[in-house]
Amino acid sequence: KWIFKSYDDVKETLGWIQTWVSATGLSMLQMGMDRSSFCQFILDLGLVDQDKLPFVWAVSVFDKRAKLLKVTSSDPEWVDPHLETRSPVLPVVSKWDMMDILDT
Repeated sequence: KWIFKSYDDVKETLGWIQTWVSATGLSMLQMGMDRSSFCQFILDLGLVDQDKLPFVWAVSVFDKRAKLLKVTSSDPEWVDPHLETRSPVLPVVSKWDMMDILDT
């Protein structure tokens, strides 16, 4: 059964997710949420409980849905020179997948 009662619930939740991601300084992630933001999100909102909804299980649900996204910048000083031509990657879920994770 879907936990969201209406489209407005989904829109409001998406707004909170975007606010959360922007507050972490990852405003480039307009399409979803990264793993570290997700972990902080579920902890700060009290969505996990060791007896009812363990943190490790919640993060494993995220990890199953996450796709690796290359993180780049047009600023040449942003990348560590030791990385040469390699780009760092970040596990990310789309906004739609985030709704499904919260509903799980």
